[in-house]
Parts: sequence; structure tokens; C-alpha cells
Amino acid sequence: KQWYQRRVAITAGRDQRKKDKDAAVKKAETEAQLRRAREHQVKMQEHFLGIEAQRERQEFERVLAVQQEGQIQEDSKNRQARTRKLEHAKEVRLQIKKEKSTDCDSALIPLL
Repeated sequence: KQWYQRRVAITAGRDQRKKDKDAAVKKAETEAQLRRAREHQVKMQEHFLGIEAQRERQEFERVLAVQQEGQIQEDSKNRQARTRKLEHAKEVRLQIKKEKSTDCDSALIPLL
């Protein structure tokens, strides 16, 4: 009878150790799987952040190009307007000079 009880106790202890070992193995596998899933999640997040950064960089470059083109056009318009104003001022000065010349000639003609 004692022998049987010892055998039952040994078997129960062995079964418990096996359960504990199986639980530890399962826990380790679960933790490893969770670690791999988290690593995958982090890699995917980094990938999508990279894609988003690239999109933002492209959008920035597109907006910058549009702004630069607008600035070039505005500068060109300003140069053209300045050129027109200078030409107009030159024409006005020439007309004034001609009028003064004509006035002087008119004033001199009666004296002859």
C-alpha cells in the first residue's frame, strides 16, 4: 500500500512537472509570437511613415516649384512694367525737349 501511494505521488509529481513545463513552453511560444508580431507592427509603421514622409516631401517640392514659378512670373511682369515706365518717361522727356525746342524756335522766328 505504501509502495502504491509513493508511486501515485511520483506519478502526480511527474504529471505536475510536465504540466508546468508545457505551460512554460506555451508561455514562451506565446511571448515569442507576440514579440514577432510587435516587431512586424513596428516595421510596418516605419514603412508607412517612410511612405508618408516621401509623399509630404513630394507635395512640398510641388508647392515650392509652383511658388518659384509664380515668383519668376511676377519678377518678369515687374521687369516689363519697369521697362514700360522707363520707356514712357523717356518719351515724355523727348516730347518736352521737342516742345521746348519748338517754343524756342517760335520765339526766334518773329525776331528775324
